[in-house]
Amino acid sequence: MFKLILASSLLLASFLTYSNSEIVQGPFEIRQGAKIYLKKEVNDDYPLALYFLKDNKSTKIDTYETEGGEPSVETVFFMTIHNRKNVIVLISWAQFHRAENINGKSFKVYGYIYDNNNLTVNNKINNDPYLSGEEGEFGGEQLYFKYQNAEKIKKYILGKY
Repeated sequence: MFKLILASSLLLASFLTYSNSEIVQGPFEIRQGAKIYLKKEVNDDYPLALYFLKDNKSTKIDTYETEGGEPSVETVFFMTIHNRKNVIVLISWAQFHRAENINGKSFKVYGYIYDNNNLTVNNKINNDPYLSGEEGEFGGEQLYFKYQNAEKIKKYILGKY
């Protein structure tokens, strides 16, 4: 009887783990045999991750942390920068703190370079201060973030890089 209860508990735990790890965007094909996707994770601090799938093997490339709210994928697209394919991901976080007079969203653009059949972080994109910001009321001030869609992000990146 104990073995049956233990086996049932393990089965239930594995089911709950699987059900909490769902793909939220993708898979998107970079080239034949290489894809990316974003998946929910069971980690409360980093509940979203970007994966690179190559030769039926998934590799976690990046994680997105909870910052006020949970991270949410706004857009994912590909673009070429200096003759190298890049994956661009826009993540947002809902922000609501009544005592601080905050009601809006935070945004951040992430970039990843696809080169030599690998995907790596594009530090120039990830560290660009203009590619993160807030939209809404923050501390009583109305803020606007310019780069909330693929078209505006592409135009900025192509103009700067």
